[in-house]
Amino acid sequence: MNSKNLQASIAKSGKASTFVATITTDSVDRDGEVVVPAGMNSRDYERNPVLLYEHDVQKPVGKMLSMKRMDRGIEAEFALAPRPDNHVGEWFPDTVASLMDFGALNTMSIGFLGIESRPATKADSEKYGSGVRRVYGKWKLLEVSVVSVPANQDAIVLAVRKGLVTRDAAKAFGIVVPDAPMPAQ
Repeated sequence: MNSKNLQASIAKSGKASTFVATITTDSVDRDGEVVVPAGMNSRDYERNPVLLYEHDVQKPVGKMLSMKRMDRGIEAEFALAPRPDNHVGEWFPDTVASLMDFGALNTMSIGFLGIESRPATKADSEKYGSGVRRVYGKWKLLEVSVVSVPANQDAIVLAVRKGLVTRDAAKAFGIVVPDAPMPAQ
């Protein structure tokens, strides 16, 4: 499994903290790799759209609400898990929200499985930049994480949302909405 990192911003509501982030772009990352956004297969991920902390499968902190594919990147909206009313003690997603609010944690990373990749060609260097060593033309999205140090410097939190986004509002902006429950408008 490979990982690729980006940045994000956060908002709190009575139910959940939500944010929009670029989760990947076609920029050359710190590993000299390019993950082509159009080559993403997210079908399985969208069936279980978990948001992890630092790629740790033992630390789920939220879920993806929607995803928008663009020419040069992929943006998604996430909600951090709200504290259950009957929970006693610390709630780790609250800590993540505080770190994001403070600006100490505002980057993202994807875990992916390469399906088709190749060593970079001269044309790739001209298109993406001289630092490119490998291009992933087709890949499977396995997970998305909020991280402190990303591989992809452009994977960043973009906007803080006040409250949860409704399904109707997401669709109005052309955002793909998974079957996970969202509030109606």
